[in-house]
Amino acid sequence: MVENNIFVGPFPPGLHAWYPQCGDVIARNVIVATRGTNIYESSKADPHFAKTLDDNLFFNFAGQATVAGVKGLESFESWQKAGFDAHSLFADPQFVDAAKGDYRVRPTSPALGLGFKNFPMDSFGVLPKDALEGGKIEIHWNIQLPRKI
Repeated sequence: MVENNIFVGPFPPGLHAWYPQCGDVIARNVIVATRGTNIYESSKADPHFAKTLDDNLFFNFAGQATVAGVKGLESFESWQKAGFDAHSLFADPQFVDAAKGDYRVRPTSPALGLGFKNFPMDSFGVLPKDALEGGKIEIHWNIQLPRKI
């Protein structure tokens, strides 16, 4: 489940491989691509395996949203017509002050109408208490892979 997150960077979070019965939920996120136009990128993936892809707010500075790796669904319009992200929007998220790391959205942001909820900007990600000697960081993963059948 990927819900109520903020993604800002050169690659979209949808660099993804949907597998049968994955039941993925990607909903109520703010996703800003700082390079290119892709909102999702996948390799040999079938988004029909996902449970929910909806109510996300997408944005990039190129002014259009595209999908890579899903044949026939390369435009945001065709993606939505196929039933994915049917209620999602492509619009400026209206960050409070992105230049200073405040990625909360303003009260007029369309993200709020999609169900996104602001959260404190000082209690997520790699925090100073997580830093290790020499500026290294330690990342802990909690991933359960499906059992082979």
